[in-house]
Amino acid sequence: IYDIHKTFVGNTGMSSFQLYSFLQKSSSINEMLHAIHSYVVNNERILGNVPLISSYNINNGYDDTINLRGSTNDLTKQIYNTLIQQSELLPYEYRRAIGIGTTDIIAINKSKKIIMMVRDIGHSLTIEAKEEKNEQIGVEYFVPKVIDANLVRQLPGINNFNDGDYFATGSFITSKKEFCNDIIRLVNSVPTDAHIHLSGSDTSDTNYPTSQQYFESKTKVNK
Repeated sequence: IYDIHKTFVGNTGMSSFQLYSFLQKSSSINEMLHAIHSYVVNNERILGNVPLISSYNINNGYDDTINLRGSTNDLTKQIYNTLIQQSELLPYEYRRAIGIGTTDIIAINKSKKIIMMVRDIGHSLTIEAKEEKNEQIGVEYFVPKVIDANLVRQLPGINNFNDGDYFATGSFITSKKEFCNDIIRLVNSVPTDAHIHLSGSDTSDTNYPTSQQYFESKTKVNK
């Protein structure tokens, strides 16, 4: 499973040949299912074929879009609209440096699942959420490229993470009421390429905050 995570780098995913190789090496049904699941969830070509409901151009100079796909779902609509509002609030320079890239938000109502792939955040952040009992929602996420270890350690529900790890995973439980806020906070807190550290330095080579830090600073100023 570690090797599977190490192979994925978000939107580039893995080839069908690599998937076949992992299936051959698998020693249990669980490992086989994990390989197939990871291949599908992290494969932009597969997700791109899911029916498009609505799309918004981020206007960051890269023709990136926020896409709402799959089935109609109030939770995904809320996330979609919030991401649009935030992208409009970010100054153009910050939108290019620390903002999200092309983002797919997919609702699968039959299995009560939501899948998100967010480009340029941790290279290509993947989030999977599933409705549980008592209005709770379980969230799992995968950061395929660790750009700033200090920022990654502060992510909610981060799993065991060591210096030098290529990727990071995490999980947490939230409520339906707080789901959108928690997902947006997660997306805004994952570092981008603008936060790459200089070799041998504990400080970033730019002064860019994360999106979360930017919005929190604006909130404090407005109080």
